[in-house]
Amino acid sequence: MTALARLCGKVAQLSRIARRPPLRLALRAIHLSPAFGWGEEPRLQRRRPSSLGSSPLRSGGEVAPRSGDGEGVFVRYAVALVSLLLLTTAASAQTDITTTWLTHDGQGVVEIAPCGGKLCGRIVWLKTPTDDKGLALTDQNNPSQKLRKRPICGLAVLSGLTPDKSGGWDGGKIYDPEEGDTYDAALKLAGPDKLTVTGYLGVKALGQTFTWKRYALPAAQRCSPAAQQ
Repeated sequence: MTALARLCGKVAQLSRIARRPPLRLALRAIHLSPAFGWGEEPRLQRRRPSSLGSSPLRSGGEVAPRSGDGEGVFVRYAVALVSLLLLTTAASAQTDITTTWLTHDGQGVVEIAPCGGKLCGRIVWLKTPTDDKGLALTDQNNPSQKLRKRPICGLAVLSGLTPDKSGGWDGGKIYDPEEGDTYDAALKLAGPDKLTVTGYLGVKALGQTFTWKRYALPAAQRCSPAAQQ
């Protein structure tokens, strides 16, 4: 083959590439992470001449991707997006305190939930829900005599907590039904499944801190709806 013939062949090849649709060239250039199995280029196949006389040669010998290649790229993107959302949701679940927590002494479970733009908490399970007479425990140590008949199971013990600059929650109140006392309260995660609860009077550094553990309480073990009213 003469040098002139080889040169003409190169020119014709470049001309065919230039006429390819931009999207098809872009798909060929994609190189995604092998972690998702996306390191391969779309596989191509040549169109067969149809009975109507159309031929790849009419568009410069154009090579087309298989019909499923575009869909495959879309599906891979969709799978990656769903995986990212699941990972984000799981991470969020581990940093969210609006769930149920086992108290430091293992005697109760407190559910923390939003209330009026703040966070509150109520007792939803007691290890020992009745007294020696078999009667439901009540708030008998409350300073207010009219509140002493309230059931302990279902009792609100946390209120008014708001986010603080340290990444925790502060500015709230915590009620101790064993003593009938109310303290300032601050909460902060100490790990994915641990929550520090600090009760104090004015100066947090002089308060007392306990650690609660994240606890998945079965619905059947929760206080009865009547007790939570």
